[in-house]
Amino acid sequence: MNSTNSSVSESHLVGVVAVSLCSRPERTEIMQQVSAGAGLHRLVEHLPASRLREARETLLRCREQNIEVLPFGAARYPAALAAISVPPPALFVRSSR
Repeated sequence: MNSTNSSVSESHLVGVVAVSLCSRPERTEIMQQVSAGAGLHRLVEHLPASRLREARETLLRCREQNIEVLPFGAARYPAALAAISVPPPALFVRSSR
């Protein structure tokens, strides 16, 4: 397993990781909008460049440590978790390989 998913673009992964790194109130607001149908990419455009850089660095560390980033909306994202009022923007899953 690695942090990339063939059906998910790199920019989308950076976006969900960037949202994961936001403060709880900011993350809550963004994910409520996403759950209501707003496009994550449009919301991520308003995040500071420093947050996106930090997200790219986090993705690199995930890859180095065999941690898969499972973004909200992915086929393998648990349906029960996606149904809560403020779902996590991403799950970080460590591979045993």
